[in-house]
Amino acid sequence: MHLGNTLKEMQGMTTNTGDTSNDFLNSESWQTARSYIATLLPVPPTIKDVIRTFWRENHEGSFSFHPGHLASLRLLERSSLFLSILEQAAKDICPDRLRDNQATGSRSQVLLSCLGKNTFAAIIALSFVQRRIHKQILEDVQKRQISRTMNKHAELGHALGSIFERPGPGSALLFSGIRAPVYGLLIHRHTSGNHIPEIAALMKKDAAYETNTWGCTAAQVSCILLKELGFQFDLHQLHAAFSGELETSLPPFYQSTRAVLNWVKHFEYTVEQPEQRSPFEPLIPTAAQFAFLLNYRRSLQLDGGRFHWLETAATS
Repeated sequence: MHLGNTLKEMQGMTTNTGDTSNDFLNSESWQTARSYIATLLPVPPTIKDVIRTFWRENHEGSFSFHPGHLASLRLLERSSLFLSILEQAAKDICPDRLRDNQATGSRSQVLLSCLGKNTFAAIIALSFVQRRIHKQILEDVQKRQISRTMNKHAELGHALGSIFERPGPGSALLFSGIRAPVYGLLIHRHTSGNHIPEIAALMKKDAAYETNTWGCTAAQVSCILLKELGFQFDLHQLHAAFSGELETSLPPFYQSTRAVLNWVKHFEYTVEQPEQRSPFEPLIPTAAQFAFLLNYRRSLQLDGGRFHWLETAATS
């Protein structure tokens, strides 16, 4: 099965958000993709509710709170674990805003106003995945690789999202962070013995290799996992973004998503400017922005970065 087959399977999918048409659900490679995340399911209703309440595609702007948010936050506040993760995330991502925040209300309301809705939802989603992965995968070497790569990608993605208007820091954090656990699930099912492939090496493989090896692509598993977590994306467009397809017809949000993912992948292997611009459009950094990203990438390689909330999620 090759990428062309995967795309043909998707022709039956409508562009409605959260589409679950029979053609989509019954196609072989997408069924296979779903089987890889079975051990992470079910996603608790509280997690899905928080994500659906606060996540808004193309909405990373000013924070506004309305009474309808209270029900979701009250459910979340029953979990001291997730509050501690969000507290650590706010210290990692926006310490000045957390220190100076004048918001009133519960602690979860304060954290929501500091982090912003999309980042708040992304942290909840990635923390849940991190915790389920650590419960399902017993090999310490593999868990460490997933955590290290997930943290590095999530932090670099957030940095990219912070300097470009789209897709924004929360979206870039989510999309960049989700790939490492997906590769971890693929590796876990197909690895025996002491040799555990490096995620970075697998990210270089093309869709044909992935479908021949795993029966589906990492892009498909990523899309299914995000859908099961409660995010409501156009799956056809999201899949195109995760696959790196240079479709000019993609809306700006998904073009920017593709560019963020390609930048994170690019910095996994090199510190050089890319030879081709098209995979990274429309997110072409200025010389100063590229220098910032390069220095950020180097710091991640040297000291593992400044994000500690995923570690909290894994070990608490």
